[in-house]
Amino acid sequence: MNTAFNITESRKPEAAVLAIKSKMAALIVKAINDQGLTQTEAAQKANVSQPRVSRLKSGAIDTFSIDALIKIAVNLDLKIDAAFDPDTGVTLAIGGK
Repeated sequence: MNTAFNITESRKPEAAVLAIKSKMAALIVKAINDQGLTQTEAAQKANVSQPRVSRLKSGAIDTFSIDALIKIAVNLDLKIDAAFDPDTGVTLAIGGK
């Protein structure tokens, strides 16, 4: 029997992935803006296309895997600190090295 609780519990993994991707994307975009990079400059540095940076900046995170976001962050010379606790959620920090 599918109760609201069961449906919510079964979607916890998807919610965790979405939370991680959302936070990573927001922090990467903040780093790009803080560095004063244009989309073209950010794309070159991140080793992705300019339209990919545009999608990231527009919040289209469904087009990015966590792996892709990590690669972008690493190519932008960002340090990633992440933790996940199923009870408290995601703690994520991205900053310069």
